[in-house]
Amino acid sequence: MKYFKLGLALALFILLGSCNPFEMNLYSSFDKMDMPNFDDGDALLDSSSQKQLYKHLKENPSDKNAALKALGKLYGANSTADTKTQQKAAIMATDVMLKTSGADEVLENLNNVANDAINGKEIYDPDKGPEDFVKTLFGEKPSNMSQTAYKEKIKEQLKAFNDAAGPLNSYGSNLKNGEPISEDTNVGDLAIKAVMAGVTNTIIENMKDTNEEGDSLSDDEKLEKLAEYLAAPEESQMEIDYKEDYKQPDKPSDILKDGGNAGLLKVVNDFKDIDELFEEKKED
Repeated sequence: MKYFKLGLALALFILLGSCNPFEMNLYSSFDKMDMPNFDDGDALLDSSSQKQLYKHLKENPSDKNAALKALGKLYGANSTADTKTQQKAAIMATDVMLKTSGADEVLENLNNVANDAINGKEIYDPDKGPEDFVKTLFGEKPSNMSQTAYKEKIKEQLKAFNDAAGPLNSYGSNLKNGEPISEDTNVGDLAIKAVMAGVTNTIIENMKDTNEEGDSLSDDEKLEKLAEYLAAPEESQMEIDYKEDYKQPDKPSDILKDGGNAGLLKVVNDFKDIDELFEEKKED
């Protein structure tokens, strides 16, 4: 059997990064701030370090959508902005998606899983598929939350990771074109986010496109099904159905390649080659 110590690899991402990517409290400061024009991408970038901004966007979906649209114009394919601005816009769009959806909680759990791997626990078995590893990052349902509410919370987090693959892929494509990395970029933080976005996107892209009745499934319906799987108790027999031509990843980089996210792989590998970080072990 072949497996990869995924948690150990991600622990190394954390240890080698310039700072801890897992913020325990995103909104600890409650000082009032003047909100920027949400239709102005440059104004948003000037406020990107303000925690109160993300709190506001979380509570005001229309402003969040406007902000993401404005940032998208700066990092998108038709952008005329300079390289540094394109990179910063893609990074901020990623943060808006993750910080306003509770996805940061999953990244904190990933850190705990990494510690388990350091202590010798094997946490990723390709024979069970990437969804089995992702399930370990969400854990058991809180006792004070209904099953439906827990599933909806997970779906929101999954959507954020899946959506974040867009700006992160754009950022990586920018690097693939030979553009330099902005000197104040935390590449370790981006690498971890890219891994989570890539794994989520790969699962969604490779899930069967139809249900048991033969009806087409949208990405939102796939997210619903994946969220139901992740929220289900350990004893659940529910499985994720993949397309017939889907092959389980042979090596870690395949998880990102399978989703067609070459830019994401670039984001990760510009920090550290992902295949070198995964310790491979074979058993007869």
